[in-house]
Amino acid sequence: ESLMSGDSLQGEASLYEVGARPGDHRPNGSGRTRLMVKLVLWMPKQEAREATGQMLVEGTPEEFLVATIGDGVRWVINGDRIRSQVVGYDRARKRRAEDLKHEKRWPARRREAWLREGREAASRQQHRLATYCHEVSHMVVERARRAGVAEIVLDLSRAWFVRPFPWHLLQEQLAYKAKERGIVLTVSASAP
Repeated sequence: ESLMSGDSLQGEASLYEVGARPGDHRPNGSGRTRLMVKLVLWMPKQEAREATGQMLVEGTPEEFLVATIGDGVRWVINGDRIRSQVVGYDRARKRRAEDLKHEKRWPARRREAWLREGREAASRQQHRLATYCHEVSHMVVERARRAGVAEIVLDLSRAWFVRPFPWHLLQEQLAYKAKERGIVLTVSASAP
């Protein structure tokens, strides 16, 4: 519609042929190939609307984060994957510490290998958590931007779903990304 009305700048139109498959929904399954059209055009940016309202983002005992926008529009990040990774790593770390107690007297070579494995596992876990905080903060801020929200209110007072978790890192990432998008971040309670 934008191209036909003249609002968009016309680019290239290409015709090309691709192989057909049974799932292409062709009448009677006819033909081995199908004809495709590729249109290239520049579309004008839509004007940004005025941001208003709040999005409440809270940690709960049942889900990682729950965001509520306006009249109760609920958006959930369950976080089951990160919970199992955090719990699994924490359990393995505690068991490794018990096995490495001085009274056990493991040979030096084996002990050093276990210590090295522990450091590598800790490094992987830190990277995993940093990546997860980056992904979640990006999702939350982009959801707020799409909803036209001016303020994100973060409440982590009941964030018991994942323990231990670097909530401060998530909060820092949210603050950085929200500021970048012109959204105000208000922290209403401290992390558990």
